[in-house]
Amino acid sequence: MILDLLIGFGTPVAGFILSRAKILPRREWYLLWLGIAIGLGFEIPFNLAGDDFLRILVDWPLPRITVNICHSFWDGLFFMCGVGLCRVILRSDRFLSKFSFSAWAIQTAWGGAQAFIIELLNNGVLWRYAVRPYNPAFLTIGEEQYTILVQLIWLVIPTLFYLGSLRLSRVLAAKTG
Repeated sequence: MILDLLIGFGTPVAGFILSRAKILPRREWYLLWLGIAIGLGFEIPFNLAGDDFLRILVDWPLPRITVNICHSFWDGLFFMCGVGLCRVILRSDRFLSKFSFSAWAIQTAWGGAQAFIIELLNNGVLWRYAVRPYNPAFLTIGEEQYTILVQLIWLVIPTLFYLGSLRLSRVLAAKTG
């Protein structure tokens, strides 16, 4: 839980420091915040749904809403990892200025894979999603059930992030051009 807090709340702080030091380019600083905003778009409703949807299993030292804010910072970091993965695999930044099916596929695969791994590591340890008709279990390991809604979200939102990244890159290029 301490690591969860440190990395989550440390992400925007580290991003700010790196951007001020001119290590993190302005576009990436904005992309981080785009990812955080997208994360807030589903993390806050998860909080509002309460324990009937998502039960926190640890003694979180801050108000419950901070769990979701912290995890939206993580979401921004995960999106940026997807951007970095695209850079490594595609060996270019062109995917941020012109649509690339390969970049979209990489980000979508990354989104789904990291969401699945995070659920395997944390469901039943830090949190547990309630099995409901709108959030059925798709996998059971031992006595722990893993639900589908978060997996589906992370198969859709990389598209939103990628299209937003393209738009943001065009806006920033127009302002500097």
